[in-house]
Amino acid sequence: MNKSFTLIELIVVIAIIAILAAIIAPNAFRAIEKAKITKCASDLRTIKSATQAYYADVGKFPPVDDHYCLPCPDGSVFTDGPHQFAGIDFFENKADAVYGGYQGWDGPYLERWPTVPWNPSGALYPNYQYQGPWADFDNNNVEDESIEIHFWATPVETAQGRGLLIDRVLDDGNLSTGNFLSGDSFDPLSGNPKCSVCMFYNAGTH
Repeated sequence: MNKSFTLIELIVVIAIIAILAAIIAPNAFRAIEKAKITKCASDLRTIKSATQAYYADVGKFPPVDDHYCLPCPDGSVFTDGPHQFAGIDFFENKADAVYGGYQGWDGPYLERWPTVPWNPSGALYPNYQYQGPWADFDNNNVEDESIEIHFWATPVETAQGRGLLIDRVLDDGNLSTGNFLSGDSFDPLSGNPKCSVCMFYNAGTH
């Protein structure tokens, strides 16, 4: 005679599976998040190394990506919309194109432009942007070259939490000090507004 599961046995099996899932899932998600933090920190270090190699060859840092989108090709002025020039100077010698680029350029300095593993902005905005002089990391009243991460499509608490985890890998574990800063922790000397869902990493020193 074929024996089938009774309703009680089925409920017990489902309960056991639910308990196991509740135990395993948080650990799996933590492992995934840790891997993304590690990748993001590695991306930032890679861009910083490329920035310093660029400076060693050229004697100056690349222009901010926005340099190529003011106005944008469609005639609009760059604000926070899509733009295809993220990290362009690391792949092409476009700086000061009127003069044929910078002398000494010996790139490309990167194989590709990295993507933030959370894809926080989707098509809205590049995940990493070479921001150029923006944040005064060492409080010497000189804005330092920076790499910016945008978390526009992410709640502030999530963006700040991820930023803190990245800071612990890269820097001093404090988003208000050091070489990795939250955009709401400082007033750039240029007077640009604060940004709670933006993070800045020191890409070079003067």
